[in-house]
Amino acid sequence: MPSPIILNQRLNLKNKALEEKRSALKELKKSEKEIETRAAAVKTDEELDAISKESDELEAVKTSLRSEVTELESAVANLEEEVRNASGSTTQERKEEDTMSTTENFKEVRSGNEKEKQLRGLMKFIHSRGEDKSGIKTDSENFGALIPKDIQYSLNPAVETSYDLSQYVNVENVPMSGGQYFVQKNATDRLYEKEELDTHPELDTQAYKTIKWNVTTRSGSIMYSFEAMQDVYQLENFLQKHVSQRVVNTKNAMIGQAIKKSEVKEVEDLDAIKDVIDDLDPAYPEVKIYLTKSAFNFLNKLKDKNGNYLLEKDPQAPSGKAVDGVPIVKISDNLLGKGAGFVGSLRSYTTLFDRAEVSLGWDTPQRFAKNIGVAIRSDIKVTDEDAGKMIQIKSIPNTGYTADYTVVDSKKDQDSTTKK
Repeated sequence: MPSPIILNQRLNLKNKALEEKRSALKELKKSEKEIETRAAAVKTDEELDAISKESDELEAVKTSLRSEVTELESAVANLEEEVRNASGSTTQERKEEDTMSTTENFKEVRSGNEKEKQLRGLMKFIHSRGEDKSGIKTDSENFGALIPKDIQYSLNPAVETSYDLSQYVNVENVPMSGGQYFVQKNATDRLYEKEELDTHPELDTQAYKTIKWNVTTRSGSIMYSFEAMQDVYQLENFLQKHVSQRVVNTKNAMIGQAIKKSEVKEVEDLDAIKDVIDDLDPAYPEVKIYLTKSAFNFLNKLKDKNGNYLLEKDPQAPSGKAVDGVPIVKISDNLLGKGAGFVGSLRSYTTLFDRAEVSLGWDTPQRFAKNIGVAIRSDIKVTDEDAGKMIQIKSIPNTGYTADYTVVDSKKDQDSTTKK
C-alpha cells in the first residue's frame, strides 16, 4: 500500500491543478461575455466573422478545460479514497491482507463460508424469536442482531430507487450517540511579513465552527414468514429486497430534508443554472447537479434554435448528461418535490453521522403475524450552507414531496413516534 505521506502529496498536487483549471475556466467565461458585448456592437460582416472565429476558438478551449476538470475531479476523488484507506489500515491489517492474498481461490472460499455462517446465525436468531444469539453480533442498544455490512447494502439494481445519495455526502461513522463536529471554514486571510522581533499578526480565530449532532433511532417492522425462509439464500434475498432498500431510502430522505434547508433559487432555463454554478466557490470539491426526475425531463427536452438539445452528453455522469461540464445526478421526485434540484457540493454541504449499524429485532405483535423490526441510528447536519443551493423550475409546481421519516426514541416506548 502506498505511503499516506506520498498519497497526501499527490492529492495536494491534484487539488492545486484542479483549482488552476477551474480558475482558468472562470476567466474564459468572462472572456465569453466580453465577446458577446463586442458582437452586439459590430456594424460589418467582416467584424462579425472575426468575432465568430474568436468565439469558436474560445469554445474549443473551454471544452478542453471542462474535460480536464472532470478528469482531475475523478482523480481527486480516487486519491481521497486511497488516503482514507491508507490512514485507516493498521500493521495487523496489512499482515492479514498479505496472508489472504497468497491464493485468490482460498480467499473466495473463506469469504463465502464466512458470509454463509453469518446468515445462518441470523436465521437462528429470527426463528428462535431472538432467543438464540450464537453466531451473531448484537447492536449497541440491545435492539437485536446486527446485519453484517457485506449483506446489508447489496441493493437490487432493478429497483428504480436503488441509488444511494450517501455516496455523495460526507459520512462520519461515529461510535457514540452524540457529540460535536468541527468544520473548517474556508480561510480568506493570509500570512504577513514581519520583522524578526515583532509579534505575529493576528489571523482569523473563527476558522472553525462547531456542529452538534445527536444520533436517533429510525425503525419499522416487516412481515416475515418462517415457511418462506428455509435456507440462507432465501434469507439473503429477504434482506436485500426488504431491509437494504429501506435503509437506503431512509438515508436518502434524510439527505433530501437537509437539502430543503438550503436557499432556493428559481430557474427558467440552463443559463440560470449556470449562474448558480458560477456563484459557487471554485474550491468546493465534487460539484454536481442533482435533479428530480421531473426537473431532468424538463431540461432534457430543451433545444436551441437549430433543434439541438442543450444538455451536454457526458458518459461519465450518472445520468449521462451535464451542464457546463458539471455532471447531473437523477433522483426521485419524492425527495425534493417536482421540478426541484440541488446544485453544489453535497460532500461539503452536509454530513451524515452514522452508527453504521442496521439491526433486526422482534416487533411487539399487534395481530397474529410475525413481524421483524428493523432499525438504524444516524443523524444529518448541514455543515456548509454556502456549498450549494436548491433550485426550482418556475413552470413546475413543487408537489409530490413525500420524503419524511419517523424518529423513534429508543429510551421510550417504541410505539411513541414523532414526525420530524
